[in-house]
This record gives sequence, structure tokens and C-alpha cells, in this order.
Amino acid sequence: MVTRLESWLAKLREEAANLEEAIAIEREREQKYRGLAGGVTNEVLHIRERSGNISDVTRKHHALAIAKKAAGADPFRLHITKRGMSQNKVAKKAGCSNAALSRYRSGRPVPTTIANRIQAATDWPADAEHWPGGLV
Repeated sequence: MVTRLESWLAKLREEAANLEEAIAIEREREQKYRGLAGGVTNEVLHIRERSGNISDVTRKHHALAIAKKAAGADPFRLHITKRGMSQNKVAKKAGCSNAALSRYRSGRPVPTTIANRIQAATDWPADAEHWPGGLV
């Protein structure tokens, strides 16, 4: 009976050693993943230099084609698309958001500084006659 207990005790010790080894491996994995999470940031794990198979030239051409189609009868949008610019590009050059530029075109008064920047970028006149909401 003693030999049986000794063999059983030896098996338990062996299993305990295996469990301790497995626990150590799991702890290492946990530390690795916590290190990857890094306190949860907005950073990406990898950066792609290009999106898919679309080249920069094709992407710019596509954006301009969309801008031309969206211009409709708006004289401002027709003017900027003739110069190869989208409303988004004009907004960036003027130092305002695309939404703000859209509001200015819809009747909100335009700050004179923004109107002057747009004129410098697109040759669109910076006067009240060419902005539906006027200038402020």
C-alpha cells in the first residue's frame, strides 16, 4: 500500500510540475499581450503605405471625377473643378473644414480671412457678391 501511495504522490508531483510550467507559459503570454495593448491606444499595429491597388494618380483622378459630378450648377464648385480641385482640397488650403466651407456656400457669412485664402487658392473673388451669406 505504501508503494502505491508513493507512486501516486510521484504522479501528483509530476502533474504539479507540468501545471507550474503551463502557468508560467500563460503568464508570459499575458505579459506579451498586455505589452502589445500598451494601455489601449489609437495606434495601429501596422501602417500600410498604400491603400489596395489604387495609385495616387488614380485616387486623385477619382476624387476629381466625383467633385465634377457633385458640382451640379453651383458656380463655385464648377469654378474649382475646372482648376482641378475638390471642395475638400479647397477647404484644406483655406484652413477650414469641408463642412464649414459647405455652410459658407449655403448662406452662412464667410470670415474675410477665409474668403481671401480661398481667393488665393482658386481665384474665386473674395467679395459679398460671390458668397451667398456675405462676408464678416
